[in-house]
Amino acid sequence: MKGIAPNTGNRLYANRSYPLSDVVPFDSPNIIQTSENCTSSVLRAALDKLGTLRN
Repeated sequence: MKGIAPNTGNRLYANRSYPLSDVVPFDSPNIIQTSENCTSSVLRAALDKLGTLRN
């Protein structure tokens, strides 16, 4: 959501009364992290690790 609108994330989660970890399991193997300035090859490698890319 970054870059779509300023503070979009803050508005989305401002009214929740539960921890975000209840919604998104941070230890899930389906979640990857990259740096904000990652290259397309880094992103491709991360998606490949998830098995989402087709050969």
